[in-house]
Parts: sequence; C-alpha cells; structure tokens
Amino acid sequence: MHPSLLPELRPQTPLVVLVDDTRAFRDRRSHLQVRRGHDAVELLRAVGDRQIDELWLDYELLGGTTSVAAVDHLVARAERGNRLGVDVIEVHSARVPEALHITQRLQRAGYRARRCYVQGIWTRFDPATHDEWRPDASAGIAEHPTSRRADASGPADVTEGFRA
Repeated sequence: MHPSLLPELRPQTPLVVLVDDTRAFRDRRSHLQVRRGHDAVELLRAVGDRQIDELWLDYELLGGTTSVAAVDHLVARAERGNRLGVDVIEVHSARVPEALHITQRLQRAGYRARRCYVQGIWTRFDPATHDEWRPDASAGIAEHPTSRRADASGPADVTEGFRA
C-alpha cells in the first residue's frame, strides 16, 4: 500500500501522482505512476476524494494515448461541483501548445495548474527499477499501488514506486 493512503501516515507522506511514460523522479520520491491515459483516469477514480499533494502531467503517453482523458475527468468533476482535491498540478510536457491548452483548461476549472519547465528532477523510466500503477478489477488502490511483476527470483517487493 502506498504510505500516503494510510490515514495514520497521511501527514508525513504526501500523495504524489506522476502521469508520464518516459520520465521518473530522479530523487526517488514516493509516488504512484501511470504511463497510459486510460490508466490515469482509473487511478484518479481510485484515489477518490483523497487529497493529492502533487499531480504531474505529461501530454503524450504510451499506446498513442494522452493525458487529455485525465484532464477531461478532472474538468468534469469540477463542473459537477466535486473538484478533486489537488494542491498543485504540474504540467511538464515538452509539447508546448498541448501543455498550454491543458494547463488553461485545468485553471479555468478551478485547479491550481501551472506549466513546469524544470529538467533536472527527471531520470529515464526504466521498467527494471521503476513500477507503474495498473488498474486491477479485483483490487483497489490500497491493495494495488503499483504493478507487481514476478521474475526468476519470485515476486518483486515494491516500495514507494521503486523495486526494493
């Protein structure tokens, strides 16, 4: 379970969500990561009404998907008067026109969204050392924060978005 989802640890462990197919955090901060647009929507649904401290959005994602589906989900919630609690949304896409568009849509919906140009915080996503959260029909977010793959040595231990 991601530590920020345990009520007793919530004040000490921020909930950080990264929607990006090629980048990961260089500093190995605790986070939940998705690499496909539809998975981003499912993760936001699984988070429910929990407060997200940071939501990082790339535009272009795996499988020809984009973060537009996640943005649509966030905007629709705001329009229904049920805005997702997010402290800040950092839009860090290299696709400038698309990033500007989704940033403006989120701002108009009342979210604190901004363009992020910081480069030094990233490392390349490596499936051997990083994990991504994938929806699982039989498990909620508490039971399934990242995908767990088995290898020759058995199930991998997953800690805060990275293989231990």
